[in-house]
Amino acid sequence: MHALFQISELRRLIFEYLEREEQVCCAQVCRAWSGVALDIVWYKVDNLAMIANVLSPVKKIKVGEVPPSRNSRKSYHFECLPGPKAWKRFESMYSNRVRILYHHRADGDCSSILRRIQIIRSSSSQIFPHLHTIHWETSKNTELYDVIMFMHDQVKHFTISCSIFQEEVGDQLPGNDATQLVVEAISTRVPLINTLKLDIALPSEWAPCIAQILRNLHCLKSVQIPSFEDMSHVLSSLSIRQGLKSVELCRYGPPAVLSASGGVAQRALANIGTFRSRLRGGTNLCSGASDVENDAFSSLEHFSALVREYSTMNTFFQHREFHHLRSIKLRVSPVDDSKSVQKLFRAISRNCPSLEKLNLGWDSFRDVQDDVLVLEDIQDILSCKKIKEFEFYAPFMFDFSDEDVEQIALAWPQIHRIVLCPYPVGRQHSNKKLSLWAVFLLIHLCPGLKDVSLCINTRAYDTPRLTPSSLPIRIMTAQSQNHHWKVAELESLVLGYFDLQPGDEFETAELLGQICGPLCQLEYGIDLDDEDEDYDKTEDRWETVKSLFPRFSKIYSSINHLEKELESLRISVK
Repeated sequence: MHALFQISELRRLIFEYLEREEQVCCAQVCRAWSGVALDIVWYKVDNLAMIANVLSPVKKIKVGEVPPSRNSRKSYHFECLPGPKAWKRFESMYSNRVRILYHHRADGDCSSILRRIQIIRSSSSQIFPHLHTIHWETSKNTELYDVIMFMHDQVKHFTISCSIFQEEVGDQLPGNDATQLVVEAISTRVPLINTLKLDIALPSEWAPCIAQILRNLHCLKSVQIPSFEDMSHVLSSLSIRQGLKSVELCRYGPPAVLSASGGVAQRALANIGTFRSRLRGGTNLCSGASDVENDAFSSLEHFSALVREYSTMNTFFQHREFHHLRSIKLRVSPVDDSKSVQKLFRAISRNCPSLEKLNLGWDSFRDVQDDVLVLEDIQDILSCKKIKEFEFYAPFMFDFSDEDVEQIALAWPQIHRIVLCPYPVGRQHSNKKLSLWAVFLLIHLCPGLKDVSLCINTRAYDTPRLTPSSLPIRIMTAQSQNHHWKVAELESLVLGYFDLQPGDEFETAELLGQICGPLCQLEYGIDLDDEDEDYDKTEDRWETVKSLFPRFSKIYSSINHLEKELESLRISVK
């Protein structure tokens, strides 16, 4: 045996890089290798049938094959029922090695084999005593119940998900008996969890129950739960949880389920309650507010929610300081007007000094609003100087100019990703003011920029000359003083909706070649509502641009390199 394999730590590192089949082979080499290899093989179990097969051979039965169905699933059963002796062998060799348990919907129905394991195992011991992570995913509420047998107080991360397809729903969501048993077992069976994710449909009347469960989870650091219209009880429980890092109040289920369930599954947050924090200077907003309430959400780093109105979140953000909050993601349904956006940005900018990621979108099928969003509406958020990702979608007209984008770039030099509604809803909302000059400004002002998504006018005659000498004087001065200044290399550029006219392909490709590297992923949109334009011809023109611009990019890259060499030569001669 090589000397390296005699050091247990190195042996483990080597085995971890192997494929599973190779790890199994290593377990058969010798006793010294066996323990380490089995620890790695059984560290994560993502197939319950594999566990059962160690006890006794398992047979697979396909349910719903005739007629064929998208939802045909496998059902597992023991060919020969295992007894207590088989379980003792499993317990001594494998049970203590499992740390992570994943059960996926595609794995099929394992209820039969799990019921048999319940019968033969000792009731005084846990199936996997060192288990710390459970991820249980199914398409039937009744199968959620099976997860209870694996829950115990050593589990730190707990996720349950029930993904239901429309044809399985009918007019109402299925009964929640099993769901209720599992949810109620959380605070008693896994009381020390750090992470809780509930991707399941819960009726509105469960909000107080969920709030009570959250109140009893003293080690909670991250929570993801369905959003209720009234979240006052839930947020009140979370507000006392010191050390909480992440809160996600999500919409449950795909659109098919939302429509089929009569809106039960989708509830936009409308009420957050009256608990508040202490204003600067020490004055309480609410008389009698406890010290815990004054520090509500002070450790929060990520917040995500589906909300009824932006004004709801104004109240949340303006009355407390979020010194550690780095990421905010909000979806609004329905959408407010542009002035409510302005108020929200003002509240966030004043109390979230560490904000790095801001994502605002909308979930609504309402008609496009006759409203216009201008730079003034987002001006306040520009004071958050640490922004690295900014995404904003809304059914408004985005009335921005190249000069407005310049202000954004100057405010956020560290930005990596910027998305400003590249695909407006409604043809009348196409932005004619932004040109490719805006992107040229961004790559020169934000050296770390990777992804840009804007609705851009790509016509050459509407685009200023793309040369560094045309940049604003203050930008050229800054670059001349910083010899290490570099131009951003975009990984993706989304141009949004804009008509590419016949004959514009060459000039547009040349402009893009001055902005993007040859490996940049270019994306465009074609407005399907425009009956006057032939879709196939428009697509062909854009595909021509996509094939041409990398060639221009290589040419301009060579030109820039030669110009730098000439400049260096001039300096050396002087």
